Amino acid sequence: YLDKRNITIGTKINVLGKEFFDGSMIIQVGKDQFFISKKIAENLYVQTN
Repeated sequence: YLDKRNITIGTKINVLGKEFFDGSMIIQVGKDQFFISKKIAENLYVQTN
């Protein structure tokens, strides 16, 4: 799934929000915005700037 969205090690993403009801998140990669499930989000390592 992440490969299809062009998310690889070192990809910069912006977290735009989190859905309270199921823990999914809306993120932005470049100009594209999309949802990722809670399970995917829990398996990503992120670093803040």
